[in-house]
Amino acid sequence: MEKLNVNGTEYEIEKLLGKGKGGYSYLAVKDGKKYVLKQIHHEPCSYYQFGNKIQSEIDDYKRLSTIGIKMPEMLDVDIDNERIIKEYIDGETIYNLVL
Repeated sequence: MEKLNVNGTEYEIEKLLGKGKGGYSYLAVKDGKKYVLKQIHHEPCSYYQFGNKIQSEIDDYKRLSTIGIKMPEMLDVDIDNERIIKEYIDGETIYNLVL
């Protein structure tokens, strides 16, 4: 099983949850608890221009939280490896619901 570190904490990757324009989201497990680990990617996107993706993720999360939008909690951010740990909420992903 693949393992990824976020700020020195190791998570086991169980499966890919989805891919967006900014990164891949994986179901990750540590000490029997499930999380979402988002790995930022730098693949080209013809319809969108990116700046600093990891900082944009942080800023967008803060902005949406400030105005009261409920979403999974951002628990940890590893700037150097461009990885984010978020709260995992069991259920269908938005990706699957849209399909």
